[in-house]
Amino acid sequence: MSRARMSSSAIRIAVLTSFLFISACKPSNQPTTSSAVELAINSNLKTGDSAEKIEAYLTKSKWPYGYNSRMKRYEAAVRDLGALSVPGHGISVYVYVDEEKRFMLANTTDFYTGP
Repeated sequence: MSRARMSSSAIRIAVLTSFLFISACKPSNQPTTSSAVELAINSNLKTGDSAEKIEAYLTKSKWPYGYNSRMKRYEAAVRDLGALSVPGHGISVYVYVDEEKRFMLANTTDFYTGP
């Protein structure tokens, strides 16, 4: 086999391998920044939305959550940020509600955990 053919084959293999690697590492459908998560929440929930609507949205988003009655807020964690995300990076989500558990505002914060 000539040297030119070997180089051409090696390039094809490298390109194919790179394509497969990039495809396998594509990010999830989750937003990957705290500002993007906050934007997603505010696009889906409006002031005055009920507790049922808030909980349905958090469940649909697959974010584990709980309700903190002292702080009058839902607390969630976004952890599956995709393969291209920084390891240990997550997003804390705080959904503040009024006395009747109606949506008021959302706030997000980045967090990082160690190995």
